[in-house]
Amino acid sequence: MLFTLLGLYAFSQRKWKVNTDSQSDDGEPSVDHENDDSSPEDTVAPQLSQLQDEEIIIMDINSCPYEIGFELGEGGFGTVYEATRLEDNLQVAVKFASKELATYVSVDRYSAPVPLEVALHVRANESRAPQIVQLLDWQEEADHYIIVLERPMPSQSLDEFLGSYTGTMGGEDLARVIMWQVTLAAQVCCRKGVFHRDIKPENLLINPDTLKIKLIDFGCGEMLTYAGYTSFSGTDEYCPPEYWTNKRYHGEPATVWSLGITLFVIMSGGYFPSKQDHDKFDQNTWICNELSQECCDFLCSCLQNNPAKRTELEEVSLHDWFKSNEAPHASYAETSYTAVEPIALDPEVNDEWSEDHDHEDSSDDDDVFYSCPEDTVAPQLSQLQELWTRMKSAFNSVKEALELFSNSFGR
Repeated sequence: MLFTLLGLYAFSQRKWKVNTDSQSDDGEPSVDHENDDSSPEDTVAPQLSQLQDEEIIIMDINSCPYEIGFELGEGGFGTVYEATRLEDNLQVAVKFASKELATYVSVDRYSAPVPLEVALHVRANESRAPQIVQLLDWQEEADHYIIVLERPMPSQSLDEFLGSYTGTMGGEDLARVIMWQVTLAAQVCCRKGVFHRDIKPENLLINPDTLKIKLIDFGCGEMLTYAGYTSFSGTDEYCPPEYWTNKRYHGEPATVWSLGITLFVIMSGGYFPSKQDHDKFDQNTWICNELSQECCDFLCSCLQNNPAKRTELEEVSLHDWFKSNEAPHASYAETSYTAVEPIALDPEVNDEWSEDHDHEDSSDDDDVFYSCPEDTVAPQLSQLQELWTRMKSAFNSVKEALELFSNSFGR
């Protein structure tokens, strides 16, 4: 298979939910696809029906007016729209999610249980890691809840970013910059007791100008538990193999598996590993002439069928692939981060947030980046960003820029 960073990027993906308590006649866990007739009926905000006839509506969320624009995406757990917070013209994303199957949990700073998705955002945002999308506000209605999220401008899903080009990229520099940030986001989530469970290119936003990444969509997530899980909610191609063999899996090894699949998808131009690939991963014999030995080793370490042999999540950022001369330094993930002030999450939360709202002085910074290796210097990173910006402005199409970019940084 010809490995290119940016190649044909077309493949079908489905979100599903499987539960070992419900099994088919052959003993395998049943699959509940989000497009099945059994999916919960969409009973979200009545205002959304207006969008069929109007391009824009104005609505209040906790007494703050928002101009709701076009739909950004829809899935089994809700619908997301672009929006503008009118009091300061901040660009945001507003998600409407049905409460029909919503789980409520208790979380610090809230006196009453809140929707699980809200609780996961609150916990993940405690460190204000720049690689994780920030929850700005939320509101509960009779049959649905609404969450307001930051929307970096410009940005697009990593899936769209990769799929918009048909030329070859060559080299691993861009993939390494992306995966470094995704790894940090995954580590922060698990440290905060959050199991995202659906890390993939579609759930990663990228700024095409700076290459900065943000992890989004916690709709499939769960609170991290040492007891493990007997049901899976996410995308089938990213489901860890131990779920099918043992009917149980654990959050951190499953997260490492999803990181490996994500890198494979990026480097292969949209393909998933075959059975032969997985056999070679398991034997640590998988190689590809277009990739460095460190990259091949990284994939093998993440994609071991036995979760006990998989690299530990906190050790992923210490892998030699990230410590090569081209690896991005931890400071890349920290630079130029401007916190966006939430509006009405909770009066006490807002007061506490305002008192400690300087990101650089936050005591959480060490917690966010403590696993970053000291020797991951990045002499090429600034060159990569500078060249990427120059190429885009100098050529008529990004495709032309990518070709020259590949010649400059390809192996």
